[in-house]
Amino acid sequence: IIDAIGAGRALYVAPGTEAEVKSLSLVNGDASAAGFGVGQGGGVYNAGQLVLTDVTLTSNTAVDGGALFQSNDGTVLLQRSYIYQNNATNQGGAVFVSGATASIQNNFIYENTAVDGGALYHAAGRSILWHNTIVGNAASNGLGGALFLAEDATVASNIIDSNDGSGIHATLPDLNIRYNNVVANNGGAYTGQAADLQGGIALPPLYIGADTNDYHLQDDSPGIDVGDPNAPVTDDIDGATRPVNLGFDIGADEVGSCLIRVVGNGNAPTAEFGVVQTAVDYAEANGLTDLLVARGECTGVQERNGSSQIAYITQDLNFVGSLSRPNFDPTGDYDSLAPQLYSPTSRFNALDQGRVLYIAPGANPTFSQIAFVGGQATGEQGGAIFNEGTTVLNDTAVCQSRAQEGGAIYNNGDLTIVGAGQRIGLCTLLNILEGNEGGVISESQLLFNANSATQSGGAIFNDGTIFMTGIRFSENTAGQSGGAIFNNDSLNAVNISLISNEAGGNGGAIFNSAATTAADLTNAIFYDNVAGNQGGGLYHSNSVAPLIYHATFNANEASEGGAVYNQNATFTINSSIFVNNTAVSGSYGGLFTAGTDADLSYNNFFNNLPQDSTVGTGDNAVLADPLIPFIS
Repeated sequence: IIDAIGAGRALYVAPGTEAEVKSLSLVNGDASAAGFGVGQGGGVYNAGQLVLTDVTLTSNTAVDGGALFQSNDGTVLLQRSYIYQNNATNQGGAVFVSGATASIQNNFIYENTAVDGGALYHAAGRSILWHNTIVGNAASNGLGGALFLAEDATVASNIIDSNDGSGIHATLPDLNIRYNNVVANNGGAYTGQAADLQGGIALPPLYIGADTNDYHLQDDSPGIDVGDPNAPVTDDIDGATRPVNLGFDIGADEVGSCLIRVVGNGNAPTAEFGVVQTAVDYAEANGLTDLLVARGECTGVQERNGSSQIAYITQDLNFVGSLSRPNFDPTGDYDSLAPQLYSPTSRFNALDQGRVLYIAPGANPTFSQIAFVGGQATGEQGGAIFNEGTTVLNDTAVCQSRAQEGGAIYNNGDLTIVGAGQRIGLCTLLNILEGNEGGVISESQLLFNANSATQSGGAIFNDGTIFMTGIRFSENTAGQSGGAIFNNDSLNAVNISLISNEAGGNGGAIFNSAATTAADLTNAIFYDNVAGNQGGGLYHSNSVAPLIYHATFNANEASEGGAVYNQNATFTINSSIFVNNTAVSGSYGGLFTAGTDADLSYNNFFNNLPQDSTVGTGDNAVLADPLIPFIS
């Protein structure tokens, strides 16, 4: 801290001098007692080449430029700083620019007072203001409660809010004023010859804590992603990456929910990004493979090769999410030993504007501890993920996505889905908001609805090869067949749960039509699934029958074959339970086979209505209550 204790100004930079001031507080300056430039610049008088970064200027007084006076001899860059409660008895409560160039960006400027230009008075030279939040300043004569511009200036992507006097006053026309949020200034938004040239809005920002002068933005504040798309600014007031997601945020704060680090090697350095596709492009262009994803939400659908998605991937990339800022350390948010308590805290959310991921042929990506939500592929396949490569999903979640086929995932390549407690369907995800320097600001839960397909495969439509283990499919829906899964090719599933899925036609949970490869289901739970026609749990309709071992079919429902409906081939069902399944308008609540046989051994049939099976109960059957506990 440099405290002038009212005996003079805090800092003077002489002509011809280059100076950089960082992480200091300059307080209690009084220009009336200064030895040079009396009355000008209570905190700082600059006649040299000055850079001010991460400084605080407060409680300074002057005739002009309560905090900073920029003379016509020098240039100044004022960035990432807090300038508040300064006073000028004449002009420029915070800043007065009398010549040369003043670049002012990424600052909170609030509660400063003057006669004209409560925050800034620009008399001569050139002022360039990018991404400042200018709130609650006052001009006693009502002209420029925030800004008074009497010479050439650029004012872009600033919040100018609730100032006493007009927001921006200009004495000459055609100034470069664009993409600002000018709102709630009691003397009007623009006066004199000031006018918005392009992209301006007038919507009250939502601050984290305006009552405590915390002007960081809430996630849903107006002005997010709608700043000047050509801004030359690469960070915000906290040094966080700009832009994030769909574009630049208006004001000093960039809502930094999305943060991705691409780990460098000899080809290119480590770099951080706020846009997923930009990170992917950097990695693929430089032969990098590891992408670390911080807690938070990444949005921003982009078009690539005729498809719209958050990320279009063509190479072998390894994404690891749910990491803490700023060092990308593991958090334990997702713990496979207790999956009911944890969830991925990194989210890729397409916001119903396109898919989340498109995996091109030849790509071999891996994704760990990331949730994929909000995907949409209307009239097409794969709402969240369209896979034509060789892809691994490890401890992920895929929720609230929709398509014509494969509401969550369309697979035409090789897909492996692993992880205890992984969710495809209804998801409750942990939402953790962190500060840019680390530390949890808030923690809450977000509920995302299940996936849906207007035709088949509410969650997954498979035309390739899938191996999955540890997956829970819940509340997915299909208008026609396969409430959770529609399988056309190779499916190997171990330790999966299919709960409360629904199909308007056949196969409330799974519709299997693989013609050349047997679907292999081991340790599968089918519970509370519903088909409008046949096969509440599973429907099979081709010549290669599935192999089912150690499955439980409990409380499923269809018109025929409440648990299983077999249209073709000879089933193998071994060591499985059929209990409380119902055929509501036909017969055989447990197993219905249409003119074919079934290889049944060591199965338990109990209370399936109106009958257990069209082909009997097989060898070594048990006909007793299995005493299954409630499934949630």
